[in-house]
Amino acid sequence: MKTFVIKLIESLLGRNSKFAVMQYSAQFQTVFDFKTFKKNSDWRGQINDIIQLSQTTHTPTAISKVV
Repeated sequence: MKTFVIKLIESLLGRNSKFAVMQYSAQFQTVFDFKTFKKNSDWRGQINDIIQLSQTTHTPTAISKVV
């Protein structure tokens, strides 16, 4: 999952794109959002540091928090 997200962001960098990485389960965790993502920051390290949540998913709640 982490490799996929990193490669996806790398493929779109420089195309006037913004990124947010969040994960959700019984809890909601923001790694970075559209306002805090900076292409010169250590966003790859932030993604690699993610400890995946392994509980049930609450997709509607996650979508409402992101939008």
